[in-house]
Amino acid sequence: MPEAKEHKIGQPDPFDGSRDKLRGFLISVDLYTAVNRAIYDTDEKKFGKDENGSMQLGEYKEFQAAIEGSFLEMDMTGSAITKLRYLKQTKTADEYI
Repeated sequence: MPEAKEHKIGQPDPFDGSRDKLRGFLISVDLYTAVNRAIYDTDEKKFGKDENGSMQLGEYKEFQAAIEGSFLEMDMTGSAITKLRYLKQTKTADEYI
């Protein structure tokens, strides 16, 4: 069977630690690994190994839960309400269309 070729479409940008960018980062990682599922079909292939040949990050779902626990806003609903409170219309309605 021929070796799968990695599609470079939609490569995730490196995560910079911004809480507001985490959700988009995780979605882009999920989409990228889904497009390239023939290559990234195991957690080992998604994460790679360290210099000792061992997996330090565990399973992808565990990693995702840990990073969400560390970087996602605790009160996403409250944060969204606050952002909406400060949202301002700067153009006419016709200009938005």
